[in-house]
Amino acid sequence: MKRLSEKSSALKRFKTVISQCSGDIFLNTKRKSDLLVAIAINKFSPLVEKTVLWCFKESIHQTHILVLSIAVLLVSCEEEEFGSDSFVVEGFVYAGLPIGNINIKSTVPFDEVSIPGQPIPTAQAQVNYNGQSLPLTFNPMTFRFDGPQDLIVEPGAQLTLALEVDGQSAISSTAIPPYPRELTTSAPKIVIPEIELGRDLREVLTQLFEDARLDIQWDNPAEDFHFLVIELADTANVEPLFNEDIPSNVGDFFENFRLVSEPSRDSTYTVIGLSLQNYGSYRAILYRINQEYADLYADQLQDSRNLNEPPTNVQNGLGIFTGISSDTVLFEISKF
Repeated sequence: MKRLSEKSSALKRFKTVISQCSGDIFLNTKRKSDLLVAIAINKFSPLVEKTVLWCFKESIHQTHILVLSIAVLLVSCEEEEFGSDSFVVEGFVYAGLPIGNINIKSTVPFDEVSIPGQPIPTAQAQVNYNGQSLPLTFNPMTFRFDGPQDLIVEPGAQLTLALEVDGQSAISSTAIPPYPRELTTSAPKIVIPEIELGRDLREVLTQLFEDARLDIQWDNPAEDFHFLVIELADTANVEPLFNEDIPSNVGDFFENFRLVSEPSRDSTYTVIGLSLQNYGSYRAILYRINQEYADLYADQLQDSRNLNEPPTNVQNGLGIFTGISSDTVLFEISKF
């Protein structure tokens, strides 16, 4: 009972650290994608605090941002633990792009949280793409593994990743989901007149908060998982919604609504105009994801008293290998 209590206490402290890291990610959609995945292992450690943390930034494409923050806590009640040669797979395969940016990393103790897992360039990796075996090669510039750049991944493709690290083999399979369907907006723009400092500022902002919105909609009869990211399309000429006369805490308040949507089975998302901070053209990128992605995200939200194993679709390893597709729609925020 004492050991279980110690584990629960350690996990609570661990998740506090993770939430502090992930908070900044979800409040800033301008950042490149961040996948923060943490795995607590070595349950028999005398300090209990010895865990594994992996932090990495996954660049998707020059016009795509994927933001996902996940805390995965692995403290099993079984008489097993991963060996020191355990490794992490971080693989996201996108429809319309070549296979690439596959991370294969070592694990890092939690007491060295500031040091990310190290890439393993000696890993032997290949992907079976619709029955065709494709070798993955380590890119010393990105420290990741890439497939042939002349092969463009198609929706519906079946992929199996097979790899070997220091005699330890692992395998993972996924499918590329179809592109999102019928992505539209309820209006081409959100109108927000120039905001000026005055006695009626509170009433003006309240009214704009309620009215300056639009819906992003898509067809989802099968209730598949999607999530949405909104980003400023033109960053060269940025004009803030809140000028320098407006107290900074006003903009900070509305910025809290600028969240990347969590994976859901919905078919609509309401954009709050004041949360996007700038006038200009925006793109809304809708990602269609698989169950393993949604499961890994949901595990971040589990209660720290729940000591179940984290989800992973990598057999004999840790992490995730999954397919993603996306579509994009544009809208504007203008003064009139």
